[in-house]
Amino acid sequence: MNPILTYVVWWAIMLACVDAVSARDDGRFAQSPHKNWVEGLRDRNGVSCCDTADGYDVQWDIKDGQYRVFIEGTWYVVPPTALLDNIPNRLGVARVWYAWSVDNKYGNRTPMIRCFLPGTQS
Repeated sequence: MNPILTYVVWWAIMLACVDAVSARDDGRFAQSPHKNWVEGLRDRNGVSCCDTADGYDVQWDIKDGQYRVFIEGTWYVVPPTALLDNIPNRLGVARVWYAWSVDNKYGNRTPMIRCFLPGTQS
């Protein structure tokens, strides 16, 4: 499949699922010195990662040349467009922004990784 078409389809699915995603912004990050910086993060296609409250600290590694993140007991490969390895990490810890995609037929959940900021150490 064409990579651009794949990306468009992926974002169409994400937008369709927006109502099902609950944001965690309860105001606890309002005073963070990194709030504006995080809110300005963009994936490699220029799409916003979201904001501080929507990211999760995450365990990560590199296997077979690919970044992976550990989400709810499972390792997932980070899509190349989501990788933010070209900027300094002001947070120090690895952070991932994702939303769950649910297969309506079988009920399987898969994280749709929007952005991943590697930590300063694995």
